[in-house]
Amino acid sequence: MDLLSGIMEGGQIWTLVAAIGAMISIIYAGMPLLDRADTKERVKAVVTERRRSLAASQRDEMEAKKALIKPEHTASQSLAALFQVERYAGLNTVREKLASAGHRSPKAALIYMIARLVSPVAMALIGFLYTTGFDLSASERGLIALGAGIFGFFLPALYIYNKASKRKQEIAQNFPDALDLMLVCV
Repeated sequence: MDLLSGIMEGGQIWTLVAAIGAMISIIYAGMPLLDRADTKERVKAVVTERRRSLAASQRDEMEAKKALIKPEHTASQSLAALFQVERYAGLNTVREKLASAGHRSPKAALIYMIARLVSPVAMALIGFLYTTGFDLSASERGLIALGAGIFGFFLPALYIYNKASKRKQEIAQNFPDALDLMLVCV
């Protein structure tokens, strides 16, 4: 008690009050930092658990897919066969042509190749059936069907060529406007 009364009489009370205030300020400022560390640890634990569960689910999916794959065909054999088919069919150039026409779907090349196979037969059949109403001999009807089949063979390529040229023309016409918009945005 004598110490307290001596401090009060000597004018050191203000120093003591300032020291207590500084200590309270430091504690008050430091509490959120301690709370952030706990929050950071909780978030890190949640993220780690989520990654583990995702990895486990992906492992399960891969094992399920492995069970569906036939064991007589390995992936390297399938890939080699696909590469040979793509090379002989010219799918790389077909994909480039389809991309320039605006068809970027992975299935676009397959659909195009099927159209190249089906279109001549369909056009020949249509040409043959169309000529049944006319007074033509069988050889004339066959020649018309053959011509329609040849036209059908080139029809998908002609469609892609026209679509690509229209797209290039549209891009060339709209490029200055797009460039002005980008300039304004920058």
